[in-house]
Amino acid sequence: MLNGRKLRGFAVGMLTAGLFTMTAFASAIDVNMGGIRVFLRGKEQTLTDANGAKVEPILYDGTTYVPLRAMSGLMNKKVQWEAAEKAVYIGERLYNAIPLDELPESKIDRAGIKIQTNTTITRKDATIACANLLRGDGTNIYILDGKYAALRAKAAYSFTGIGNKNYEGTIRFYSVEDDGSETLIDEYTVALADDPIDISVNLLGVENLKISISSGYNSDTNLYDISLVGR
Repeated sequence: MLNGRKLRGFAVGMLTAGLFTMTAFASAIDVNMGGIRVFLRGKEQTLTDANGAKVEPILYDGTTYVPLRAMSGLMNKKVQWEAAEKAVYIGERLYNAIPLDELPESKIDRAGIKIQTNTTITRKDATIACANLLRGDGTNIYILDGKYAALRAKAAYSFTGIGNKNYEGTIRFYSVEDDGSETLIDEYTVALADDPIDISVNLLGVENLKISISSGYNSDTNLYDISLVGR
């Protein structure tokens, strides 16, 4: 038989015992707890929180609530609470590829390489359509919060009527710490005479990404069709 108990401050945190910190509210509700048994694949289970302490389901208004972390543990599913989003992720959190122009930029932002969208690159024998594009000389820093595994993009040197001279440009990628220190993580050189090249940069553990472009003489180095790949 269930024992009726009045619990003050019942909130979502209670439902995910061990995952949230319970917050007290002024109102109170009546719930029943004790005596509710949980079976998984026919076998009775003991529910525990992240520290191994026993937790119990509750019955409120005709609905049974089971601690989320406890049930996820029984099913070998990771549980992640994102306070800023007020969201619970069950299983591995997946981050879709995101165009770089959708990410917040830092105050370090020179107009020479601002993102352009739905534009083109002019080459000697072709015009390339670009979903997004960083062009010119300068530096941008993007806040990644360590959420991404890699940056994928293409790079090409613009043709501007300067003949067949093999002018070159350089694209560098840095991991930037919150204190401003930075580490070079990848570097690519692209030449006027080259075909567009594929770029792949490992971003595991990168909190802030600095992209620095140097274009050389009388032309532009272009980084385009940029996306971020989730962990």
